[in-house]
Amino acid sequence: MNLSSESFEKAVAFIKAQADPLEQALFAYEFDNGRADDVLKELGKSQNDDGGYRGLEPDAVTVSSTALDTSRAFQILRALGASADHP
Repeated sequence: MNLSSESFEKAVAFIKAQADPLEQALFAYEFDNGRADDVLKELGKSQNDDGGYRGLEPDAVTVSSTALDTSRAFQILRALGASADHP
């Protein structure tokens, strides 16, 4: 399925107005020559002291690290090509 230019522009406007900063950074990285460092900066804001992540799944927001959020963070890190020793 192809997305029309008009539909894509509506999606862009929605993401820029409504998405959280991490999703905005991911969108910019994928579609608008955004920087991986900007995504990593936003992702880091969701990392807890135990090394896990929280708050990446909008339907299950918590202050504690969760396996689901940490798994999502690892997927993002892998997609960005982050090194294995990235904090």
